[in-house]
Amino acid sequence: MFFIMGITQGRKSFDYNQMMVCEHCGSYGRYQVYMTYMCLSLFFIPCLKWDRQYYVQSTCCNTVYSLAPEIGKRIARGDNIEIRPEHLTRVQAGYKSRVKRCVIYFSQTGTTRAAAEKIAEVKKADLVEIRPERPYEMSYLKTVLTSLKEIFTKARPELAMEMPDIQKYDRILIGCPIWCGLAPNVILTLLDVLNLNGKHAAVFTTSGATKPMKLAVKLKKTYPEIKWHKPLNANDMTEDEIRNWM
Repeated sequence: MFFIMGITQGRKSFDYNQMMVCEHCGSYGRYQVYMTYMCLSLFFIPCLKWDRQYYVQSTCCNTVYSLAPEIGKRIARGDNIEIRPEHLTRVQAGYKSRVKRCVIYFSQTGTTRAAAEKIAEVKKADLVEIRPERPYEMSYLKTVLTSLKEIFTKARPELAMEMPDIQKYDRILIGCPIWCGLAPNVILTLLDVLNLNGKHAAVFTTSGATKPMKLAVKLKKTYPEIKWHKPLNANDMTEDEIRNWM
C-alpha cells in the first residue's frame, strides 16, 4: 500500500469591497483581500491547512499590505468590517502611473457618482465632486424648469467646493448628466473657473436620451482652447471600454 501526499501553497480571495485613497500612489482605488496558506493533500484531497496569512492589495497601484490576523479572520467569516491604516503593514510597493488623471463629476441622483467612482478606480485617477452652493434637490419637473431658466439666462451657479490643482494632471475626465440636451450650467461654472487651456479633457455622461457626442461638440465650441477627446457613454460601460478611453 502506498500514499500520495503533497504540500502546496494555496490562495483564497474574499468578497470584500472598500473604497479608499491610496497612501502610496495617491489615486482612488479599492482594497482586495486574500489569504495564503500551506496545505497538506492526501491522494490529491486537501486534508490540513496551516500558516494562514492575510493580505490586502490595492486596485490602483497593486501595493500589497499584510493585514492584521484578527481583521482577516473576521473578513473571512463574512463580517462587515472597515480596514483602517493601523491594520495594515506594507510589504510590497506598487507602481505609480506616469499619467495623472482627475475625474471631476456632478451628480444629482447618484447615477453619475457611481459611474465616476468606477472610472476613477479603473483609470487610477483622483476623484473630485462638483458641489453647487445651492444643491439641486428637487423633482424631475423642477429640475427641467430650473435647467431651462439657467440656459436662457446663461447663469453660472456658484460652487461650494475647493478647486483641485488642475495643473498637476495630464487628463481631465468630466462627468455629468445631460439636462435639456446640454451640460448642467454648474459644469460651465467649473470650466470657467478652471484654466484647462491646452489640457487634454473628455466628458462622460449618464443620459439615456441624448448622445454624449452632441454635448461634447457644444463644449468644444464654447471652450475651443481645451484639447477635447472622444466622449464616453457611461451607461452600462465595461471596464475594457474605460481602459481604452483616454
